[in-house]
Amino acid sequence: MIEGDEGENVKLAKGDTVLMAFDLLGTPVNFQGTIESITDRGGERSL
Repeated sequence: MIEGDEGENVKLAKGDTVLMAFDLLGTPVNFQGTIESITDRGGERSL
């Protein structure tokens, strides 16, 4: 499980589960999914 904060760079690997909470225009947003739904390759991304 990878947890990241707003503006934080998290290193993602294919198949990892991502659970992030961040503000979008001041609104709390919860995001949960797998790396496959974000990118088809591993690597460092700023989400």
